[in-house]
Amino acid sequence: MTPIHELTWILPPWCYLLGDKGYNAEADEATIWEEVRVKFVPIRKDNMEPNTLEERVMLRKHRKSVESVNSQLERMGVERLYARTNVGFELKVHSSLVAVTLSNAN
Repeated sequence: MTPIHELTWILPPWCYLLGDKGYNAEADEATIWEEVRVKFVPIRKDNMEPNTLEERVMLRKHRKSVESVNSQLERMGVERLYARTNVGFELKVHSSLVAVTLSNAN
């Protein structure tokens, strides 16, 4: 959850951050809200309090596009990027994201 906490510091207050089932942690959701006023909305597991209707609609609406981008990045080989420095790795990841963005521009 550390990268999620770090990501929220650059987001504007009162926005939503959608997550997958792997990011379920009620304590972290509360902490993120208290620290930066960002509403973190993961897909809830069956043994947790269910998502609200508004949250389910948002998750359903955006999940397909997120999964599509992830699939495109995998096909581009992002999982196999090698770099000698962190800066070099970040540059390669950003370049891949720009390439996907431009290929999806209509």
